[in-house]
Amino acid sequence: LVLFRPLALFPLLTLALSTMPPLNTPSLASAAGPRSPDSLAAFAHGFRLLPTHLACLALAPRLLVVHERSLGDGWAPVEGAEAPPLADAALAAEEAPDEGAAAATLAPSAATREQLLPRGSEVSPSSVLLLDTLQELSLWVGAQASPAFLEQLFGTPRPADGADLLPEGANSAVDRMHSLLATLRSQRPSHAPLTVLVHGSPSEERFFSRLFANAYEPFLLQLLSDQRSRL
Repeated sequence: LVLFRPLALFPLLTLALSTMPPLNTPSLASAAGPRSPDSLAAFAHGFRLLPTHLACLALAPRLLVVHERSLGDGWAPVEGAEAPPLADAALAAEEAPDEGAAAATLAPSAATREQLLPRGSEVSPSSVLLLDTLQELSLWVGAQASPAFLEQLFGTPRPADGADLLPEGANSAVDRMHSLLATLRSQRPSHAPLTVLVHGSPSEERFFSRLFANAYEPFLLQLLSDQRSRL
C-alpha cells in the first residue's frame, strides 16, 4: 500500500526512458548504429548519478518556442510579463545546489515561452522550436517559418540540416539565441551540442521521437496489447 503511488508511475518512467538515447535509435547523435553494451552501461551509470531535477529534464524534455510566424516575424513573445516560463529552480545548479532551493530567474534575453507536453500533430510548420533534452539541444525549423527570421539566425532563408547559426554580434535575433543556448548549457554537467533539423528532412524524426506526449498513446496501446496477450 505504501508503494502503490510510486509503482503507478513506473509505466510513465518506462515510456520516458524508451524515448531517450541510446535506447531510442532515431535520437542517436551518431549514425554508427546501436550502441555497444559497454556504452549502454556507461549511459545507465551516468543517468543514475544525475541530480533529480536534471534526470526529470532528461526524461521529459522541454520544448521552447523560439518563433511562431502567426505571432510576428521575430522571436515569439513571452507569455507573462514578469515570470519567464523558462525560470526553473531545479536547473540553477551552481547558484542553488540544494534541490529544494528557491527559483532562479533567467536574464530577460534568455526568456522564452514553453510549450507543455506537445504532440507531433500540434507542432506548427510556421514555428522554430528548441527541444532541450539535457544531452543535446535540437533546433527544429518549420517549412513555413518567417524567411526574414531564418535569415537573421542562419544567414539564409532556407537552412539545411546541420546548419550553423550566424556568429554572435551579427544581429539581435541571433544574439538572443546564443544567449539562450549559453544559459541552458551553463545549467548542466556537460556540453550540450546544438543540432539543427529542418521540417521534412529524414532526420527530423530525431526531434519528434523525443516529444513525450507523441509516444504516449502508442505506448499505452502496446501495454494493453501485452496485457491482453497474457489473459
